Amino acid sequence: MSEEDYETEFGNTPRPGMNRDEAVQRLQDAQNAVVMFNFAQAAKDAAKMTKRKRTPRSRTFYKISASRQVKHAFDILEKENEKIPDQSRRMSRQDIDLLKKAIYQFRMRLIVQDSKSYNDLKQEYAKAQKDESEAELAMKNISATKENLQKYLEFKDHHEDAMCWKMNVSKELDRIKPKYNPKTGKMDLPGVASQNAHIPESTGFLLRNILSPETIRRKFISLETLTHKIRDEVASFISDSQRHKDRAEVVKQIKDEMKKNRTQKN
Repeated sequence: MSEEDYETEFGNTPRPGMNRDEAVQRLQDAQNAVVMFNFAQAAKDAAKMTKRKRTPRSRTFYKISASRQVKHAFDILEKENEKIPDQSRRMSRQDIDLLKKAIYQFRMRLIVQDSKSYNDLKQEYAKAQKDESEAELAMKNISATKENLQKYLEFKDHHEDAMCWKMNVSKELDRIKPKYNPKTGKMDLPGVASQNAHIPESTGFLLRNILSPETIRRKFISLETLTHKIRDEVASFISDSQRHKDRAEVVKQIKDEMKKNRTQKN
């Protein structure tokens, strides 16, 4: 199996009153919640209702279990878990199996944009510069008092996100910019830009105890960059001894959802 496992699907028939993008978003949000806790069968049932139709942006699924790092992280967790002297921090065998099954069966929905032209990327860079400046100004104009703390932190996050995005776009522009070809004596055409990718809000909410807030909310310059970040953070969530509270919370969420689904079926 390859290091990364991608699956791509396209649009669904919209419901009455919705446009196609909204319909696709809502249907897949519901599927993701079910797949996270009810695993493969729910995904198979939902697939029967899916009609394939290309949309301006593709819905790509990343299967976390395809990563060797994630599998290795579970090996570490199982080995180190038995050595933990504090029973309150130690996971039961049943909880480890439940978490492993959820992670291995979960297909994470990602949004992948169409590839941009060199000029499009220059516009992206200019917008990132503007966003960074506006966020920096907003931070200066608001005091970091208790009453304004939440708003101040939002501006701070926006400022850091804009700075990070500007840096990544700058690197991509440098990678694909036209270069002089000594063989032809002319400038080559611009290279092909990577397809930007990000995690949809609903998927990010499901994984709020697993991924960092920055990874959940930021746009990434390429699908590969995003999946590598997800892989590393999921592996850290599984094996890091300091993440025991996060693991306990995720197991609780899975159990609560399974209990709710059993109640609804009965």
